[in-house]
Amino acid sequence: MDNKDNKEVPVKVAPLMIIKQAAMPMLFKIDSILRDLYNYRYKMSDEDYLDLLEFRSAAQIVAVKITDLVEQATEAEVDTVHLPYDEFRILLASSRVLEAVPTTKVFRNIVFWSH
Repeated sequence: MDNKDNKEVPVKVAPLMIIKQAAMPMLFKIDSILRDLYNYRYKMSDEDYLDLLEFRSAAQIVAVKITDLVEQATEAEVDTVHLPYDEFRILLASSRVLEAVPTTKVFRNIVFWSH
């Protein structure tokens, strides 16, 4: 077993809250686009639809996981949480997927970030 498998990664709560704050408008925008698709307001290729679902999944992972971590930190009255290495990697990968959304050629003309 690799040493990374049983290590925990300390993560400050403040940056997590910033990441969640950035992810939530993206989640709302993606949900809005999906509602429009489901209501047949416009069409999208299967490939683009799958990309959108992947972005939706990443946004939901970030939102749910960070909400849970912030709640744990608040209850414990700490400013740092300790994530198992694999969970940290999933959260990091999901955040990177969200970071890439505006650079995809299909969704380049949609504003996902809020200011």
